[in-house]
Amino acid sequence: MQQQKLVIGVGSPHGDDAVGWRVVDQLATNVPATVQAVAVREPTQILPHLADAERVWIIDGSRSGGRPGAITRLEWHAGCLLGDSRASSHGCGVDDVLRLSSALGYPASNVVIYAIELSETKPATPLTPEVAAAVTEVTQRILAEIGCQIT
Repeated sequence: MQQQKLVIGVGSPHGDDAVGWRVVDQLATNVPATVQAVAVREPTQILPHLADAERVWIIDGSRSGGRPGAITRLEWHAGCLLGDSRASSHGCGVDDVLRLSSALGYPASNVVIYAIELSETKPATPLTPEVAAAVTEVTQRILAEIGCQIT
């Protein structure tokens, strides 16, 4: 299988926690066939997608006490996370999954993680305006990194 670029949105349908899914939704119609965009509920579901990916972008919500909608860009290189790593609300976080991937023989390299600070995660609530704005910004950043323009 040809190596590809992969964008993974981690989240749920609950308020701002849908942030990763919304980025994937915006990207899905704006990227070429060489870019796969998938949504998952938890980081462990990332593993099956990593085997054929040459470049990966992961979008997940975070709760670090920062301003809602704040964007943190982290890079994963050679088994370590570069940047300000934060604990995950998932039992197994993105950092853990990337380490596990390497241990299983699927060394994830060239991985960019976008963490977006969440506000509201109650069921049946929409994205808050600050987080919705961050979705648009992260989508544009990823498109620029991929080398695509919104059509």
